[in-house]
Amino acid sequence: MADILFVTPYYPPEKAAPAVRISETASLLVQKGYQVTVLTTFPNYPSGIVAPEYHGCLRREEVLDGVRVIRVWSYITANKGFFRRILAQLSFGCLAPLIGGKALGSPGIVIVESPPLFDAIAARTLSWLKGCPFIFIVSDLWPESAVQLGVLRNRLFIRLAEWLEWSTYQRAGFVWAVTEGIREILIRRGFDAERVFVLTNGVDTRKFCPLPQAQARAELELDDGFTVLYAGTHGLAHGLMTVLDAAEMIRDQEDVHLLLVGDGAAKADLVAAAKQRGLTNVTFLDPFPHQRMPLLLASADVCLVPLRKVPLFQGALPSKIYEIMACARPIILGVEGEACTLVVDEAKAAIAVEPENANALGSAILHFHQHPEVAEAMGQRGRAFVETRFNRHRLVETLEGYLIRLLDEPAPISFPAFFYRCWCKILDVIAGFSGSLLLCLLLPILATLIYLDSPGPIFYSQERLGRYRRPFRMYKLRSMHPEASRVGHMTWATERDPRITRVGRILRATHIDELPQAWNILRGEISLIGPRPELPVFANKLEKAIPNYRRRFFVKPGLTGWAQVQYHYGDTEQDEQVKLTYDLYYIDHRSVILDISILLKTVVEVVMGHGR
Repeated sequence: MADILFVTPYYPPEKAAPAVRISETASLLVQKGYQVTVLTTFPNYPSGIVAPEYHGCLRREEVLDGVRVIRVWSYITANKGFFRRILAQLSFGCLAPLIGGKALGSPGIVIVESPPLFDAIAARTLSWLKGCPFIFIVSDLWPESAVQLGVLRNRLFIRLAEWLEWSTYQRAGFVWAVTEGIREILIRRGFDAERVFVLTNGVDTRKFCPLPQAQARAELELDDGFTVLYAGTHGLAHGLMTVLDAAEMIRDQEDVHLLLVGDGAAKADLVAAAKQRGLTNVTFLDPFPHQRMPLLLASADVCLVPLRKVPLFQGALPSKIYEIMACARPIILGVEGEACTLVVDEAKAAIAVEPENANALGSAILHFHQHPEVAEAMGQRGRAFVETRFNRHRLVETLEGYLIRLLDEPAPISFPAFFYRCWCKILDVIAGFSGSLLLCLLLPILATLIYLDSPGPIFYSQERLGRYRRPFRMYKLRSMHPEASRVGHMTWATERDPRITRVGRILRATHIDELPQAWNILRGEISLIGPRPELPVFANKLEKAIPNYRRRFFVKPGLTGWAQVQYHYGDTEQDEQVKLTYDLYYIDHRSVILDISILLKTVVEVVMGHGR
């Protein structure tokens, strides 16, 4: 099986949700037989303090649970101070491919998560250098969330971040949305629905399972009172000041205690506020190791999952809800939208409260305190729900289906990938600019001839499928009568096609009608050399009829190619089968020598007028 590369700045021993999610997924993929590598930085989150054993290192390689972990140096700072954090994220995104790239080998696919959005720089660079597709995980729509939270206001920076975000979506083989809400937003923005799939967070239900509360409290040396637990990041997005407000409202309930476990940018302010208010019913603890989280959850009577009241968070599904339900604990959910539908309406494992509403939160805490039987029933329902829907093992099986669609990559090319891609890029730049210049010089004459022979538009465009089936508009000089594009169904061109005009026959024979595709080359939609881009209707039909036809979409289509110079136009599925063998040969044996051969044969084709 091909190697899978995860790119992330968060990885165990760090306890952040992305570190847990990626490490568990990576370990399960290893169990399935995949070779998995993780490119990350030195452990530091959220304190920004690197352990002494990593000091002075530029790169360090480890093996954790069968996963090869390559750690590289980057600028590191504590999880506070917006611009310093951005600098740290940019540092990892830009430096990780340079420092760790050589040690990564030849991955078959790259998987990267946002946020941090700037990890996309590393993933896109490695995807380009290694010649493999990448999957972009979207767990938060950044920079939109930062804008709504008010921490990002610079318009130029917002525009640049939005460009990076959207262009990464466009270049990804798949976009992996962790919630249905994120997927719906992307589709509303115009993203291809077939290229974005939903795979929620989940939990390893073998590790996270119900444990005796008394045993957990004894081991953790906690009191026997009614315990309300928040365990996770103390960040700007979590609205934890509301938790302190609720604690102040119910401070007269002497046996009710709130336990806040974790770290983050807002923790210092929270600790100071609790001290200033004299909240003796609130205790702050440092983060727990992830392997001890089931024990911590077992010690609680009820768990909190709050977020700020921000419209974007209506599509959020915090990962901690799955771990809480797996441990059979009830939830007070301060999140609106999709999370409320899932955990309250479907699982019936939580009470929903309005985000940042201290009165509602305090009332919910007291309700569970007075009705322990309700808490017990909700906990049991949550456990059953997670086992059925969000078992990490089942989620990885679903992910594997999408990996298979991208991992059927061609054999490694003989010429080093980096230099061969430089060669292809140079060819495309030369072809794009020279073709555009030639078109500008010839257009007055060609436009006149086309119009006099057959009045109508000079240019003709069609939707074609590019790499990974991305649709784009391909441009040509019109060589058929205008009515040809208005027929009720699409047909292949034939040897003496009556739809072709007199001037069109000359244009096709000399391939001059293809000149406008220089614009497609400049836009990066096609290359000079590659399989011809196909019409969606034909591609859908041929993909069902011809085995391995989908492999044509693993490379960028081209203006000319091995099939074009070795075989005539295809009129039938049998012709397409023959052309596919040539395309697959090119995909498996791409090299400078083969490209030069194709270019020479193309020149002969043009000079001899063999087009049609």
